[in-house]
Amino acid sequence: MPNDAKLGMVFGVGLVIIVAVIFFRKDTTAADAFATIPKSAPAVTQPPPNNGNATTQGRAEAQPSGARKYVVESGDTLMGISRRYYGTGEKFDLIYQANRDKLGAPDRLPPGTVLTIPDAQ
Repeated sequence: MPNDAKLGMVFGVGLVIIVAVIFFRKDTTAADAFATIPKSAPAVTQPPPNNGNATTQGRAEAQPSGARKYVVESGDTLMGISRRYYGTGEKFDLIYQANRDKLGAPDRLPPGTVLTIPDAQ
């Protein structure tokens, strides 16, 4: 086998190994569009219980009774959040109206935004 053929074979095998390592590695980044890491459950908080002291009374009066909080994650939509809390996507407008001061448009949910989820009417 001539030296050029040997060099070509070594280069080809090396290239195949590099491509395999890149495409089949286990650690994926957040920017990877094909990541298979399952999305964790979104952070949901409940309002603090009202024990009658002054610090919690101010918070309890500031939000409607029974309202819940939801922290927006990347990829969330108002319809998806509505399905999660109300069982239907048709009530997304309730969430939008309750959080209109935090949201510029109903189709844009910045990750990390804390939304108030009002009771279904």
